[in-house]
Amino acid sequence: MRSSVSFGSERPKIKFYRAVINLIGHLAGTGVLFLSFYLIGWCISYVIHWLDAIHKLSPEISALIIELELYLAYADAVLCAIVLLAGAWRFVRDLGDLA
Repeated sequence: MRSSVSFGSERPKIKFYRAVINLIGHLAGTGVLFLSFYLIGWCISYVIHWLDAIHKLSPEISALIIELELYLAYADAVLCAIVLLAGAWRFVRDLGDLA
C-alpha cells in the first residue's frame, strides 16, 4: 500500500478539473487582495483629503501624501502581479503533471 505522504520532488497526481479550480480560486484570491488593498488606500486617501478640506495642510505635506498614495497603488499592483504569476505558474506545473 502506498503512503499519501510525498518526499522531495515527488508530488501526488492532480486531475485537470482540480487544476482549473485551483487557478480560478487563485484568480479570485488575487482579485480580493487587490480590492482590499485598493479600498484601504482609497479610504486613507479620502480621510486625508477630507481633513485637508477642513484645515489646509502645507504644500510639502500634501505632495508627500500624494506621492505615498501613488506608491501604495504601485505596491498593490506589484503584489497582485506576483500572486497572479504564482497562481499561473502553479497551474502550468499542475498541467505538466497530467502528462
